[in-house]
Amino acid sequence: LSRLLDAAGHVFAELGWADATVEAIVSRAGMSRRTFYEHFADLRECLRVFHQKATRRAFRGVEMAVANAPKSPGERLRMGVAGFLGGIVAFPHVARVLFRVVRSAGPEFEVVHEEMLNRFAKLFFDGLAAAHASGHMTVPPDELRVFAVVSAMEAVAMRYVIRGEEAKAMEAAPVFVDMVERAFGIVQK
Repeated sequence: LSRLLDAAGHVFAELGWADATVEAIVSRAGMSRRTFYEHFADLRECLRVFHQKATRRAFRGVEMAVANAPKSPGERLRMGVAGFLGGIVAFPHVARVLFRVVRSAGPEFEVVHEEMLNRFAKLFFDGLAAAHASGHMTVPPDELRVFAVVSAMEAVAMRYVIRGEEAKAMEAAPVFVDMVERAFGIVQK
């Protein structure tokens, strides 16, 4: 299954949703069409499964980066942003699928995409709430402000993807950190 999903990620990233085919995926994976259909009903299911697994990995990467950071909110913020942007740099084909291809696959994928954003927003909100509770932040997090910041990060990530400049995504890290520190009044103690 992992070989098929890896091949699917590359095919979706290179060809886009409209031009991706089962044949292109199985050819790249070195597997048969029969094997593909043993795992997936169709291309839509393949994209959905790829998106779910890639999102889980990206989320775990950000979670681990934050968990391994020193306990100061500023460092946790920097590590979380670095984890998010570092995933784009390390896996540009996955970023293309998550930030671009899924949007062209139809309305059913809007829900999948929204779930991904909400999951990242909750992680961000929880971290900010803990920072505020410990006195490291002057502005309490609110849903709208958190969603605005997460959406801005997604928009900037998509800009790098559209330009084919995923390798440069880390250059946005200081801008995001500054934006969050200003928006929520993060103070170092």
